[in-house]
Formats: sequence, C-alpha cells, structure tokens
Amino acid sequence: MMEMMNDFVLLKELDKETVSPGGIITTSDKWGRKCEVMATSKESPVEEGDVVLKNVGKGTDIEMDGVKYEILHTDWIIAII
Repeated sequence: MMEMMNDFVLLKELDKETVSPGGIITTSDKWGRKCEVMATSKESPVEEGDVVLKNVGKGTDIEMDGVKYEILHTDWIIAII
C-alpha cells in the first residue's frame, strides 16, 4: 500500500454514524475520531490493523483508489482501542 516515514500513520476512518439512545443518527465530525491503522512507519508505536482514537483536524486527507484516508503523526493519536 504505502510505507510511512517519521512516525506518521495512514488511517482509514471507521463509520462516522452513531445512533443515539433515542434512535437519532448523527454524522457530525466530532464523532469521526475512530480509525483503523492501514500503514505505519517502522518506529511507530501502533501497528497495522489497530483501531485508534485521534484528534480531529490534525492530519492530511488523501484519496487512493477511490478510498479516503488520512495521514497523521502518532503524536495526535489519543488511544489504541
């Protein structure tokens, strides 16, 4: 896919839609924090396939083969789920 450098990771956002207890579907960007790690650098503290929480608006959006990804520095990853 892509080899990442300098503690950067390639992320694919997981489903942004959430359903409230009352059945309301929300697609707000504030929910777009859960991502799957698609590629990492060799020095990265996360591994491919990890699901992480990230800060919103800190990465670089790219599109490859019609799929949207985000490149993000590992400093902006909040947690590994």
